[in-house]
Amino acid sequence: MNESLQSQIQFLIEIDKLKTIERKTRIIHGDRLENDAEHSWHLAMMALILQSHSNKEVDILKVS
Repeated sequence: MNESLQSQIQFLIEIDKLKTIERKTRIIHGDRLENDAEHSWHLAMMALILQSHSNKEVDILKVS
């Protein structure tokens, strides 16, 4: 396995740990707390969807 692929896989394994970190915010439709992975995903989706409403150009690769 080349070094670049190995590094990318290690990063994916590391960010998978976000699923285990619970936040203090409850999800909109339920009684459970959201985890950091859900929170990060939601922020990325908001950036993608709402970027056209920004007063300045958005570098979506830096935001999401």
